[in-house]
Amino acid sequence: MEIQQIVSTLPENINTVSTTAEIAVSADGAHVYGSNRGDDSTVTFTVDQMGLLLNPSFTKTGGACPRHFTFDPSGPWLLVANQNTHNIVVFQTKSGRPTEMVCESFLPKPVCLHFLT
Repeated sequence: MEIQQIVSTLPENINTVSTTAEIAVSADGAHVYGSNRGDDSTVTFTVDQMGLLLNPSFTKTGGACPRHFTFDPSGPWLLVANQNTHNIVVFQTKSGRPTEMVCESFLPKPVCLHFLT
């Protein structure tokens, strides 16, 4: 097996120590997502026909230490659990990318989010 690509989950101008926590692929395979603890952001890549990750965009998570994120199975909502600020932030998505924060709830040290379906 050969390495096909190495990508960063961080913007180029970030000098903060940061680690990736969660990685997910959209249901249709068109996007790959990651969360960054330290930069406190998510990254969204598009996936091309060869499976390469392109066009990263970055969204601040509205809190510190995004431990986990998930998508609402019924629609265009991304939920992010920020462990150190004790909040869960919901983002609306458009074209597979998080856009605006629409609500926030507080819960002590959220570390994982799951929907019962």
